[in-house]
Amino acid sequence: MQRQNIGAKNSGLAKASIILGLLSVLLINFLVISVPLGALAVTFALLTRNHDNSFSRISMAGLLTGLLGMTVSAAMAVYSLKIAIDYYGSFDAFILEVNEYTQAFLESAGYSL
Repeated sequence: MQRQNIGAKNSGLAKASIILGLLSVLLINFLVISVPLGALAVTFALLTRNHDNSFSRISMAGLLTGLLGMTVSAAMAVYSLKIAIDYYGSFDAFILEVNEYTQAFLESAGYSL
């Protein structure tokens, strides 16, 4: 009886892993969302390992999609930052431009700084 409960728990975690992994891949453009979802997918997949450290197919799919979502999302963020730094010449110039843009936007919206 206890063996069935463990299998049911692992099955639920495996399903959660693949769902979170797929969401991580689908929301890959949103670093703040994609990376935590991918991390949860990987964590849940690792929790479902069998006694011989093997994964079910669903757990393996959750592990791979979670890793894919985290990796591609982080790589896109780093590449975007590199492009911005190349365009503005330096990281400081990029930050100054972002600050000026933010300040102008807030003032146009009626906020005073």
